[in-house]
Amino acid sequence: MRRSKVTSSKKAKKSSSRVADTGRLPVPEPPPDLVASCIAGECVLYAGSGLGAQTGLPTWTPFVLELLDWAVKHDYIETDFAGSLEEAIHNGDTDSVADSIVSAVGTDNTALHQYLANRFLAAPVAAKEHSLLSSIPFCAALTTNFDKLLEQTFKKEAQERVYAPHDTTALMAALNTREFFILKLYGTLERPATVLIAPAQYNAAVADNPVFSQFMQSLFFSRTLFFIGSSLEGVGAYLSGLKFTGTGADRQHYLLIDVQGTAWRVKADLLKRRYGIHVLPYTASPGYPEMIEFLQKLIDKIDFERGPSTHGDSDDTDAPPRATSRLLRLKLENIGPFENQSFEFKPQWNVLLGDNGVGKSTVLKAIALAFCGDDAKSYAERLIKTGKPNGTITLEIDSTTAGERVTKTFVTKLLRSTSTGAEVHSIPTRPLEAENLLSLGFPPLRAITSNRVSETSPEVIEGPHPSDLLPIISGEPDFRLDKLKNWILDLDHLIKSGGKSSARYQQLLDNFFEVIGRLTPGVDIKLDKIDVSRKRVLVKTHDGVVPLEYVSQGTSSLIGWIGVLLRRLDDMYGKQQEIHGEQYDGLKQHALVLIDEVDAHMHPEWQQIIAPAIRELFPNLQIMATTHSPLIVPSLNPDEIIRLQRSKDGKAINVAVPNYDVQDYRADQILTSPLFGLESSLAPDKLKKIKRYTELAAMDKWTAPQKKELELLAYELGIKLSSPHERAEARAAYNLIQYAINKKLQDMPAKTRKHIVDEMKVQLEEIVTGSRRPS
Repeated sequence: MRRSKVTSSKKAKKSSSRVADTGRLPVPEPPPDLVASCIAGECVLYAGSGLGAQTGLPTWTPFVLELLDWAVKHDYIETDFAGSLEEAIHNGDTDSVADSIVSAVGTDNTALHQYLANRFLAAPVAAKEHSLLSSIPFCAALTTNFDKLLEQTFKKEAQERVYAPHDTTALMAALNTREFFILKLYGTLERPATVLIAPAQYNAAVADNPVFSQFMQSLFFSRTLFFIGSSLEGVGAYLSGLKFTGTGADRQHYLLIDVQGTAWRVKADLLKRRYGIHVLPYTASPGYPEMIEFLQKLIDKIDFERGPSTHGDSDDTDAPPRATSRLLRLKLENIGPFENQSFEFKPQWNVLLGDNGVGKSTVLKAIALAFCGDDAKSYAERLIKTGKPNGTITLEIDSTTAGERVTKTFVTKLLRSTSTGAEVHSIPTRPLEAENLLSLGFPPLRAITSNRVSETSPEVIEGPHPSDLLPIISGEPDFRLDKLKNWILDLDHLIKSGGKSSARYQQLLDNFFEVIGRLTPGVDIKLDKIDVSRKRVLVKTHDGVVPLEYVSQGTSSLIGWIGVLLRRLDDMYGKQQEIHGEQYDGLKQHALVLIDEVDAHMHPEWQQIIAPAIRELFPNLQIMATTHSPLIVPSLNPDEIIRLQRSKDGKAINVAVPNYDVQDYRADQILTSPLFGLESSLAPDKLKKIKRYTELAAMDKWTAPQKKELELLAYELGIKLSSPHERAEARAAYNLIQYAINKKLQDMPAKTRKHIVDEMKVQLEEIVTGSRRPS
């Protein structure tokens, strides 16, 4: 269609107006969300090469030009080819040139590392910007730079925590414990084996290191990144190394950048839409005073929001704000027997009831798999609903940091694959590290065995880890419990060593036996002594002093998972709280605990007290458990019970929170309540006799065989039959009652109406005779 001249003219004028909009941009105001993230200890500095430029160091393009000149002088690049490479740099293809130089140098890179050391490790004088950055409470700092300006800037905070991409264990620990660290994305010159030059090398390093890739995803989706001294292209190079399975829009990031003209807006819009990165533009003057002005504004706003206790006045031992999280909701689509089912969870106990095969264990496994992500891929296929190509697990997690509460959504996609069984995609990332929530899973088979375990102590993993949850996903026996003895032996050694943490370890050991004592009434278990020479933990019981592994199956089941819980709580919180001068109490820490068949091997009395005792001892645990025991239910709040029941046609699972209060019920009454749905708690043979007795007793007349059968059943059941006079009184009362409720009876199905009528007749006779059927 041909456009009119008027329309074209108007659009041309608008376009001309937009292009002409090249005025200087003032220094932006620090966004409130950036200020809040700094205060909450959730802001990560990304320092680009533009920061180092203030001290005389080269930015990316000048550096590659310098590197090209060095490569030509040392005969790595021929002069003719160097001209083509230089032209490519001027055409904006700097990254490809850097890759070519690295390829030309090859593995004989000692001379290259020496050149880089000479160029970047000479101590430049830090600029004003670095002094201001040190006054902002960042939780970490990232950079692609080789210089040591960040180490100088954050010397107090970093405390030698300077890492390269292959330091995955240390990086995960720092992320989980919220300790400040510096990550040199392209490696450190002090460790030449870690050094990367070209973005292509960095991308390959990330692709070949799935743990580091997971770390980078978790960092991006759980922290706010503040890019400074970086170009739009530099940010793009950083993002290209990440494996994104979703958008980062839920977490806001910020880029402070000098811009000219308006073309930058296109890339800025893309960064905002795809990655949640908001560009904070300004037009720079010589010397970049605008950068200094923005940082000072940010510091002033942080100090104002925090009140009198400013950054400069804070104690060196102040702990970073700790986030607390809990699981709010779960949605399962084509998972196990569930086609589309949602669950809501309470802050403490959540108990799943139902017959075998209705998906109770599947719920726990799905939660665990969503937290573990790709680490649980070998178990993923068995969770996808039969006949479906894929399944989805959605978690909603309530997270609170520094009093600010937010709900986050994590989606896990399970896709059937002919080669790998199933693929697992976590969107935007898995919550294990992102939420820093210690999560533990315990399968039904859990006990301490008499098998000889390795002399190696249990590995200390400070933060949440997939190994805490994989046992419940696999459903195999839990071998972590066999390491309990070694853990106690280690505690004893640490206590006797007299170090500064010995009091904490003593409290931990005391807590362990205190909790076991509370949960096992009637079984007196106390620590007798540690036999170091024979590596034995001896405990006092009613039967005398025995090795720990000799206690009963039920006791060892409890001892095992409680021991694993206390150990992992201490791994995650104990050391850090001690460093920051906090009084550590392992029983008051936060964790998510998944327990399949929580009542397994437990004495009835223990089943009755476990929920209230755990609630009191561990007030900040959120527990998801399955059970078949009516003895656990009365100590739960009605809304902490979730009932799963197969539909009558057997094709679907009905899920409900009955909100049915059974706190004053006996076990047999609970079993026959809607929570368990049993017809009776009696033995099947006796129930059959009672049903037949009720049917005969409700009849108005009997044949001789029926009369004889009724008398025999009454004798066997210990029931006194009514006399003709008593029977007449009962029938008269029945007639009056039936007349009163006749309308309701008529509206009932025939089978239900007959059952109620028979029951009324017999109960009235029982009232008259004072003799009742067994219940």
